[in-house]
Amino acid sequence: MELLTEEQVKAEAGRCMSCGMCFECDNCVIYCPQDAVFRIKKDKSTTGRYVDTEYDNCIGPN
Repeated sequence: MELLTEEQVKAEAGRCMSCGMCFECDNCVIYCPQDAVFRIKKDKSTTGRYVDTEYDNCIGPN
């Protein structure tokens, strides 16, 4: 498995976060530096599919 550079990670995150079609890859949860994005139980309702965002912790894209 090849590791991505920081630039590649940011480009990939931008692509994934902009499509609105969550397929549960968890990249948003894994790579959020502020832990603002987190998984929720599938039976809970949220804006995302199985993730939610704590906007008070979000610092936006860098």
